[in-house]
Amino acid sequence: MKCYGCGENLTGTPDECPVCHFQVMGIIPLENPEEERKAEEKRRSLGRQYRKNKLKGTEVGLTLYSYAMKDDKIRKSKESRKVLADVSQMEIGDTKWLDQELAHTNVESLDVFVRNDDDSEFYTVEVTAPKAEGFLHVGVELLEGLKVSLVLEAGGEVTKSQPFQLKV
Repeated sequence: MKCYGCGENLTGTPDECPVCHFQVMGIIPLENPEEERKAEEKRRSLGRQYRKNKLKGTEVGLTLYSYAMKDDKIRKSKESRKVLADVSQMEIGDTKWLDQELAHTNVESLDVFVRNDDDSEFYTVEVTAPKAEGFLHVGVELLEGLKVSLVLEAGGEVTKSQPFQLKV
């Protein structure tokens, strides 16, 4: 059975999901298929609304760096933060993309931030850049269990980071 709030696989008979704390609903199958379909849609709708409220104000973004020559060396000249997505507006499986392309390099990690109403957490996420040439598109995918993964795309080739847990 899966949690209707976050999609986490549930084992045993918990009262609530151990990840998002959505109340586990006891389900009694209905004989009428149309009534069962409506009941299932209602459960899914309640789960989506719970997830949106739980993730309200939570943004995932990147720290971007600019470099310039100084004293015959390449040095970091500027740092900026760009929001990839407000994850409360995403469905599980959705990917939101940064609104700009990045120069394609052999990226091995990206600096990510997760910000909610009163807190920010910073991570360095290991990634494998696509081998294809061209500009790099970076996105974030919302996964089951309130996890996200960075998605990199170049020239039609896509790679993903290991998932990491949103702390909400």
